Amino acid sequence: MNAFLAANQPASNDEVIQWESHFEVKLPPEYRSFLLKQNGGRLQKFTFYVSGAGEFGIDLFYSLKKTEQEAIDSLHYAALTFPEFLSLKCIPIANDNSGGQVVIDENGQLLFWDHETIIEPVNLYPLGDSIAAFVESLTEEPVEPTSGDVALFNDGTKEDILKMVDRIDIN
Repeated sequence: MNAFLAANQPASNDEVIQWESHFEVKLPPEYRSFLLKQNGGRLQKFTFYVSGAGEFGIDLFYSLKKTEQEAIDSLHYAALTFPEFLSLKCIPIANDNSGGQVVIDENGQLLFWDHETIIEPVNLYPLGDSIAAFVESLTEEPVEPTSGDVALFNDGTKEDILKMVDRIDIN
């Protein structure tokens, strides 16, 4: 089980409503629930692999912070910094160690944006449709595919590739 390193003060329903009203965005139900229970933070396990992009590490999940000093780690700050996501009907919910963003779309789909690319749909990599499953899938160790896995894509049979894909646990 993955755990948050420190407990944040849960967001209040009023704070969530105020954020939604300010940005004219309705938060997906699972993310709303996450803010009301955990309200962001740093995780014990944080490494994930994105097919086609590489290995990344979650720095923190944004929260609805209450003080100016903590504002840089806030959902408010992230939405102001990356307004392009809001125009794509996505909300930045976490950042990686190098500036990339985990975002959630209006349907609750989690996506990853590598900061080395332009913010547009083609540069958003799917991570799954559950925050809880994504958090549990994070590891402490590197999760890069093996050279054998990479070789399968280059010259493997369809059956070999499907077997390899079936072993990968994305939840």
